[in-house]
Amino acid sequence: RRSSDLLKRFFLNIFDVIQIMSAPPGCMTRCGGTGPVKAATPEVQELCNQIRSELEQKTGKNYTELTAHSYKSQVVAGTNYFIKVCCGDEWLHLRVFRPLPCNGGQPSLHSYQVSKTEEEEIHYF
Repeated sequence: RRSSDLLKRFFLNIFDVIQIMSAPPGCMTRCGGTGPVKAATPEVQELCNQIRSELEQKTGKNYTELTAHSYKSQVVAGTNYFIKVCCGDEWLHLRVFRPLPCNGGQPSLHSYQVSKTEEEEIHYF
């Protein structure tokens, strides 16, 4: 049993290496991971608009500006959006979950990070 488990892990590791080696350049995202950083789209801005009141409630602030700058996404049972936003003179990172249309529901603010900069990379959180 132990040797069959070791053999199974060996072949799974080989399979992972083959997938990585055969991936096109710049396409090293693993299944379930986030995609590359992209410029914000009108759809991403609309997500920010939809969760604005939730963000203001959680932070205790009223934002006169909430402009999506860039984002990464992750497909799960819906989509997680990791969005860099400009809020006047401060930058935030938002994690917004949008459920699959078949499951209904509205986008929701999963979490957020404060004290970010325009140059700071968006990471999974």
